[in-house]
Amino acid sequence: MARKVPKTDIFIQNVQRFFYKLTKYRNYVFIGIAGLIVICAVAGYIKKTNFEKELVAKRLFYNALSDYTAGNIQRALESFKEITKSYGGTRVGARALYYLANCYYYLGKFEEARESFEKVLKKTKDEIFCQGALLGIADCYLQEGKILEAKEYYEKVRKRFPGTPVAELAKRRLSLISTNVQ
Repeated sequence: MARKVPKTDIFIQNVQRFFYKLTKYRNYVFIGIAGLIVICAVAGYIKKTNFEKELVAKRLFYNALSDYTAGNIQRALESFKEITKSYGGTRVGARALYYLANCYYYLGKFEEARESFEKVLKKTKDEIFCQGALLGIADCYLQEGKILEAKEYYEKVRKRFPGTPVAELAKRRLSLISTNVQ
């Protein structure tokens, strides 16, 4: 009678192959692990830097907002300009751009205000700021005496944001324009 050869366990074979290849390619494994560690460290640094940048931007924003609400519009304008310049890529930078546009508007610089409101529309998807920016553009055109452009933007506000307080405000301004033109 012939002796039976025991079957080898596939799991054990795979483990043995793994350790053989691990020892054979040890340098490549260490280089790969070191590469992953470096990538994780860089990602952590970038995340920490962005977080710190956002915190600094928020602090500057709230200081500028304080000036804005206190009526120091020129001082607020300079602060919001600096925030949009230095922190434009942050969420706070987009908000600062909106308030910058309002500062220009209150100072009677309607063209600069309109340009800033247009940038707000390009940089943010936040509906509150988009509503205010569209209405701001319409108001700037109205202040500049460009009635047709103002009407166009008031209509955009009404159509894009129906049922909102901003749409009602746009509707009232449209009716005022219509009664004053006739």
